[in-house]
Amino acid sequence: MHSLTLLSARSNELLTGVPTLEQIGIMTPNSDLFAVLSVAIGGATLAATARTLVSLQSGDMSVRDFRRYAQFFGLDAERIAEAEARKRTLADSVFAASAADATSSMESASSAATEVPYVRKSAEQLELEYAKDVEMRNGRWAMLGFASLILIEAATGNGLVGQLETYAKFVGLLGANSGF
Repeated sequence: MHSLTLLSARSNELLTGVPTLEQIGIMTPNSDLFAVLSVAIGGATLAATARTLVSLQSGDMSVRDFRRYAQFFGLDAERIAEAEARKRTLADSVFAASAADATSSMESASSAATEVPYVRKSAEQLELEYAKDVEMRNGRWAMLGFASLILIEAATGNGLVGQLETYAKFVGLLGANSGF
């Protein structure tokens, strides 16, 4: 869903009290919709997790992605450095083997080693990568939040306002005399 549409649905709910699913004509609570959404969201999550694990197992995962997952799961920096060193050693040995093959096939008498130039990223490139990473992370969390909101609405019939009210009562922010 487009973010403007989501904003509009949330604003409309705050003004009218009509939850998002009811705004589009789906009456809630709806156990069939809850089951379908649970299977779809759960299946997509399982598929993405499996793809990540296959990428990790096969060695196709980039060092950057590996570091992100390691940081997320709280692995120590020493283990990350060991994995990066293993990956670099493997890449160096592959490069050395291909360079040796190329050198032996050349008829040149020159035995100068071929070096890979180190590419330094500019501050602008680093800043752009950081901004992209932040936006991707925020977007993913927003999608998870919206999916959770819709799942709970399908199960209980409470939209955003109703859910926030229930949570506030549960933690004691709203009491019997609060008017809600």
